[in-house]
Amino acid sequence: PSDQVMSIPSIGFPWTGELSLWHRLPRVMAIDARMKRALRLVIVAQLIGLTLILPPPRVLSFRRPVDPAPPPDCARVLFLGNSLTFTHDIPANTQRLASLLTRARSLCVTAHAEPGVTLEWHWNDPETSRLLAERWDYVVLQEQSERAYDQPAQMDAWLTAFAQKIRHAGAEPLLFAIFSRQWPEERRVELHDRMRASARSLGLRVVPVDDVWTDILRDDPSAPILAADGHHPAQYGAYSAALLFARCMVGPLNEPAAYTFDEPPRFLYRALLGEHPQIAQREGNAAYRAVERRAVTCIAPNR
Repeated sequence: PSDQVMSIPSIGFPWTGELSLWHRLPRVMAIDARMKRALRLVIVAQLIGLTLILPPPRVLSFRRPVDPAPPPDCARVLFLGNSLTFTHDIPANTQRLASLLTRARSLCVTAHAEPGVTLEWHWNDPETSRLLAERWDYVVLQEQSERAYDQPAQMDAWLTAFAQKIRHAGAEPLLFAIFSRQWPEERRVELHDRMRASARSLGLRVVPVDDVWTDILRDDPSAPILAADGHHPAQYGAYSAALLFARCMVGPLNEPAAYTFDEPPRFLYRALLGEHPQIAQREGNAAYRAVERRAVTCIAPNR
């Protein structure tokens, strides 16, 4: 019967004469392709947004000497920390600035840093233990920001353990004083004071990165010290921190000229933030003045 024949097109067979679904198929496929493209764009935008607000991923961390063939007479420095240490390679720039700005003893820097980790994590990490078994002149300790503020007793406990172990091996521990614009002013002041109290109780020299950044921002509130997340250093922040570390470890520095970052390709974080790779003369001078004002708190007695 004819009604049975006509029932076949309802399931979409093209040879029955009802071709409307078949004719509409290219249009449906085109709409589907546009939706897929739009979805991909949304996903890419979300990933970029996460990159701007989150610490750099684990792939950007490193466990290697900054200089694979250090000179034999250099002061050996080990940085232990997290993304606040490795973003824009503060350790490598410390070594480079010390070499550029003084003829004093050079630095040979190694860094072991992973995103978001604490000093407790480093204490239990086999790679940290292996590194600490080597000979060092300085070991820089950088605690995770939330641990430093929310659990000061834990910070003190692990600083104590590290300080004892580092000194027993003949090196000097240094405390990296951290800073974040994500916190309200009263919280920044409280953390500042807690870190100084911890350092005094343990006899640690503090490398006052927080004070240097605060001074620069007070003189120029638009200074690009921090990245878009308000927490990690932008290149200018990393530069001024590295300048301070070099000053604290090797002594007086010559006033810097313009400085171009020489970062390896793994620093996608910098590329996505769109930051310029050069520190201008004016910015370098401002950082130098802030470092000279604040370095008195971290200079060894013989420097």
